[in-house]
Amino acid sequence: MASLPLLNSTQFRYVLSMGLIWVLDNLTFLITAIFLSTPVSLLIARITGALGGYFIHKKVSFKDTEKNTIGTWIKYVLVWIFAYSVVLIGIEYFSTISDLHIVIIKLAFECLVIPTNYLLLKHYVYK
Repeated sequence: MASLPLLNSTQFRYVLSMGLIWVLDNLTFLITAIFLSTPVSLLIARITGALGGYFIHKKVSFKDTEKNTIGTWIKYVLVWIFAYSVVLIGIEYFSTISDLHIVIIKLAFECLVIPTNYLLLKHYVYK
């Protein structure tokens, strides 16, 4: 009996792309969190990841060959705002009720956001 693959090729490319974006985002957050507030650090990290992420997901994850359109950009920004808001609210809330480091809290919320982003990018942005 043949086993089913864990991920299809699009999902595999998405995971690899997210890994690169995730490292960039978290390094940016870690460095900026030393000097700036959590919301500002998260915003800078998110913008850094989003700028590269749009093109990485378009070309690598989803192999989208369509021209960049304002509609695609707007959809991508809406997904970005959603993810940013979920993570920020999670960090702000859990940093006030626990002793966990904000980076640990951020990582936990990223684990929730990443699969949701995949579905939104695949079926809403790059469909």
